Amino acid sequence: VLFRSGLDGATLDLRRAFFDDAGKVIECIDLFHGICEVTQGGGFILKISAKSVVQKLNIEYPNRRYYPQCPYSIYSKECGVDIKAYRKKAKVTAVTGTNTVQIDIPFEDGYYTAGGMEWISGPLAGQATQIMDSKNSTIIYMSAT
Repeated sequence: VLFRSGLDGATLDLRRAFFDDAGKVIECIDLFHGICEVTQGGGFILKISAKSVVQKLNIEYPNRRYYPQCPYSIYSKECGVDIKAYRKKAKVTAVTGTNTVQIDIPFEDGYYTAGGMEWISGPLAGQATQIMDSKNSTIIYMSAT
């Protein structure tokens, strides 16, 4: 586990302890707080590098096996996600409340939350808005009014 980066991301706290005559801890002072990274491991040897949490501000990405945030605009050519694979054409089957409609296509709860919708017919044709919540074939959308 250690050799396979099992300690990467672990925290290391270094403190100086002060004791009374009986050996009981009176107080501790924090000297260092850092993040561990296994630099070498195998057999009975393990080398760990501990960097101050402030050093995370200087990290260039990509780092290791993950990318914390995609630098591209969603659905752009660089992003590689095809919006056509996620767009659905639905019909409003009922207006159940203010900014709340039921639609004729099934979806998992939350699937469209924080997404967007565009009205293609009716009095709101051409308007686009953000979806605030989506569950049970119901969409709650944001409105300027």
